[in-house]
Amino acid sequence: NENQVSERFPSVKFFRISLNFNRRKNVCLGNETFALTQRPRKIYLPALINTVNQSPDTSYGSMQLLRQRNMASSTTWHRGDHGVRFQSLAQKDGGRNINDDGEPCDADQDEGEFLPYNRQGNAMTEYQRRRRRGMRFLTALCLLVTTALGGFLWRVRVDVEELPQPRFEDMHKILPGYVELRRHVVTLSSENMQGRGTGTPGEQRAVRYIAEQFRNAGCDSIEELPVPLSGALTQSESTSLTLLNRSWSYREDFWITMTTSMSSHIDDNHFNESLNWAQEAVIFGGFCIHHDRHDDFMQGSSEVRDRIVLCLVGEPDSLFLSHDRRSYHARWIYKVEELRRRGAKGILLVHTTESAGYGWSVIEAMAVTQHVRLRTDNGTRPMTFWGWIRGAKLNEFGMDTEKLLDEARRPEFRARISQLTCSGRVQVQVNHFEGINVLATMLPSGENETHGSVEDREEAVVMNAHHDHLGIGQGGEIYYGALDNASGVAKMLVIAAALGRLREAGRCCKRKIFFASVTAEEAVLLGSQYLAQSLKEKNGEAIVATINFDGMNVWGPTTDAVAIGAERSTLAEVVQRAARLEFVSLIPDPDPSQMSFFRSDQFSYARQHIPAIKLTFGRTFTSQPTDYYDQVVQKYIREAYHQPNDNITFIDSQPDPESGAMQEVRLAFRVMYSLVQGSFRPQWNPGSEVDLLQP
Repeated sequence: NENQVSERFPSVKFFRISLNFNRRKNVCLGNETFALTQRPRKIYLPALINTVNQSPDTSYGSMQLLRQRNMASSTTWHRGDHGVRFQSLAQKDGGRNINDDGEPCDADQDEGEFLPYNRQGNAMTEYQRRRRRGMRFLTALCLLVTTALGGFLWRVRVDVEELPQPRFEDMHKILPGYVELRRHVVTLSSENMQGRGTGTPGEQRAVRYIAEQFRNAGCDSIEELPVPLSGALTQSESTSLTLLNRSWSYREDFWITMTTSMSSHIDDNHFNESLNWAQEAVIFGGFCIHHDRHDDFMQGSSEVRDRIVLCLVGEPDSLFLSHDRRSYHARWIYKVEELRRRGAKGILLVHTTESAGYGWSVIEAMAVTQHVRLRTDNGTRPMTFWGWIRGAKLNEFGMDTEKLLDEARRPEFRARISQLTCSGRVQVQVNHFEGINVLATMLPSGENETHGSVEDREEAVVMNAHHDHLGIGQGGEIYYGALDNASGVAKMLVIAAALGRLREAGRCCKRKIFFASVTAEEAVLLGSQYLAQSLKEKNGEAIVATINFDGMNVWGPTTDAVAIGAERSTLAEVVQRAARLEFVSLIPDPDPSQMSFFRSDQFSYARQHIPAIKLTFGRTFTSQPTDYYDQVVQKYIREAYHQPNDNITFIDSQPDPESGAMQEVRLAFRVMYSLVQGSFRPQWNPGSEVDLLQP
């Protein structure tokens, strides 16, 4: 598109050519008229460029190809490959016929007769004609066989190439700009929202704002769905830990919390609970993984029941035979789930930045906010307590964590009693409350309901972003959460507005759209887990894909993009095509050790067997040094992620927040449009669901 290219390449020059076929089978180009011996399916462009070059009003240095051949617009042009002849009307009675090299050649001048020419511009002999017909037959036969054999294998790719794309003017006129995007971020990360802590008045205010924006976007229904939750806030002054005969400092060296039975205080919304233990033996559980390829537990034994377990975060490379891909078994939440199933009393997770994927500052932030879980009375025996200890402190007190890792990686390793004993006390303030999921539904347009298939109209695509953050800390500081994740919700809102305008114009959509603004993502994806399970129960296989937003690029445009989880399904093909149209390349997860696929809401939908991805930016920034990502993004992760200074001031302080943010929005809009306006249904790649353990 001329406007799009002009924006990215200002030095490119353009010219326009208007071609008109009149009733006499002539081609009119500007002031010149050409006669055709037969109406062609294609026009040979150099002949037209030659005429433009001869015009006194044009002078383009790049159009010198035919001038070098000494060709004039007043001569007849023959294109031997297609048998097309252009003849200037001014030279009709006696004009010369020339070939591609500018040499004279013989040709019948009878108007309407089509004569085949060879590549030298000479009339073909009978032998050459028969040979050409034979080659055409062989070519057609080969194409037929190839299509028959490869059609099934390439069906998905062909479907993807036929995916609809939004018009260029829609990308610039229908899609809201950065001003509106920033307005949403400012509102959701304002002091009035109080950090949008789950179940707080700040979250309720955010939910009302989000619902209003969905209503303005033209959604047909907006539901505010309660999510039953229980939160436990550790009381630091009443919590202690003794390990390796040393006292550890709360928040600086460790953090622990309690889990309580939902049935024990079913009628109480607020209560305190405490637990004491003294000189209890500690089981070293390695990675605490139960899997066919690696099992840290003796089959049928109960070595961890009613015990405190020391557990490493991560997994051995042998589990998936790849050092650059991590499964759900590497996540700390899997360890907690597995040990709870086995009846452990408590768990101490060993933290290192490499294994956890984030620094100790994230754990410090957890220490001043409440730990939240779903409030369901399912009759299961809960774990008594769990928490984190610093791996560096273990080394300081004489325990070598590297030796523990080496031992745990061995295939023959099994959980064992260690030489450690542990004493401690934990007291928590427990609150039963409700978070809120916002679910907005946009039905297919009337035009598409008429022309689209019934199957398309019954299918749905989910766009998801979490609105919750950490709320207010114990010291009264507000965790604003501008990038995490007011920005993700803002991206969803502007795309919802654009799709609503397209639907009003009758140009979208064939499929239903669910816009989900979920709660309790910071509490291990609880809001999306609750919603995804509900949507799956109500809609079955009708949900074809989920696109998730978590964060935003405020550091400038990139030459690449990342779709976390794209390698697991054919959603990668959809994103790849949209990325090409945005002049960016789709690259794999640049740091799979971070286990990003399991750390955001797309995982909740994937666990319901819905192909899901998180769209985000790449690592190569335009016109920036190669280490620019480490300079700016890693600095944000170290200094602002889950900190009070993740605010709008931080975003505005970046050199170019608009370009990177809007690049992400355009790419996501293309992906969503292709999914909701097309009929392509993403499928899981073989073996990709192996680590999507059920909740």
